[in-house]
Amino acid sequence: MASTCTKLLVCTKGKHCAARDSQDVLTFLRKTVEKAQLDYVFKVKKSDCLGLCKHGPVVVVDPLGLSYGGVTNVDCIDILERHVAKKKPIKRLLIKRGKHK
Repeated sequence: MASTCTKLLVCTKGKHCAARDSQDVLTFLRKTVEKAQLDYVFKVKKSDCLGLCKHGPVVVVDPLGLSYGGVTNVDCIDILERHVAKKKPIKRLLIKRGKHK
């Protein structure tokens, strides 16, 4: 029963994400995952700049490759619930990426 955790990467290094309270989002996500005892499902990690600065704070759901922008603490709860239950993206937060990478 090898199960892989979903990584939630929070950009904390870019100047835009940091200026928009990404550290608070990171802390809130970590505390919420721990409190809900979902640490077997999610690993919350800080990330260097993801190149999505205008969307900050940014949370990437890996390995799904989803990028969420403008994430608030309330959005964090939505992200966790959605990915535990339905595994479908939250359209209002989803960042559409170009073909540059």
